[in-house]
Amino acid sequence: MPAADRPLAAYPAPDERSKEPVRKAQGAASKPLIPEEIEMLLGPRPLLLGECSDRYDGMFASFVVEFEPDGIIEWLLLRDLHDLTWELQRIRCIIVDLIDTSRHDAFNKELDLLCVGDDEFAEQMRDAAARAWSLEAIGKAELVQTTHGLLSAHGMSLDSLKARAVRHAINEVSALEKICASLERRRFRALNEFHAYRIQLRHLARLSVSRMQQV
Repeated sequence: MPAADRPLAAYPAPDERSKEPVRKAQGAASKPLIPEEIEMLLGPRPLLLGECSDRYDGMFASFVVEFEPDGIIEWLLLRDLHDLTWELQRIRCIIVDLIDTSRHDAFNKELDLLCVGDDEFAEQMRDAAARAWSLEAIGKAELVQTTHGLLSAHGMSLDSLKARAVRHAINEVSALEKICASLERRRFRALNEFHAYRIQLRHLARLSVSRMQQV
C-alpha cells in the first residue's frame, strides 16, 4: 500500500476523548475546543492525499487538551509542535513502506541470479516468500518458521530478506532518517519555544500585578 494511503496506520488511534470532533469541547457544554477565529488563523491542515483528516483532528485535539493554549501566539506555536510530530510520524511510516517495497525488489534480484532459465522454480520461491510474509503480517511468527523450507534451503529467511531490503534502499533510508533527526530537533525547539513564551507571559503578568499593588 502506498505511503500516502496509510501515513499513520501503524500508530494508535486517538483515545475516546480525542475522537470527538475538534470543534467540540468535552462534557455536556458545547463550547468549541478551538475558537472559530483561531481555527481560521491556523489555516488548512497540511495533509497529503489519502491522509486521514479525522486522525489529524483527533491528534490536534489531544494536544489542545494537554497544553491548553491561551492566545494566538500559543495556538500558533502549538500548531507548529503538532504538525512537526505529524510529519515525523509520516516520514517514519514512509521508511517502513520503503523497506517493505525494497524487500520485494531485493528478493526479485536474488531470484534473477538463483533461478536463471527456470521460471517454475522462481514462481515456487515467490509463493514461499509470499506465504511467509503473509503469516508474518498477521503475527503468526511460529507458523512462519514452517514455511521457510524452500527459502532456507537456498540461504534465505525473512530476516535476511529484510537485511537485503535495507541494503537495497540504504541511501533512501539514510536520507529519510536525516529528515527524522531534523524534525526531532525542530520539535524539541518548538516545545521549548512554547514553554518559554508561556513562562515569559506569566512573568509579565506577575510584574503587572506587582506594579498595580504598588500604586
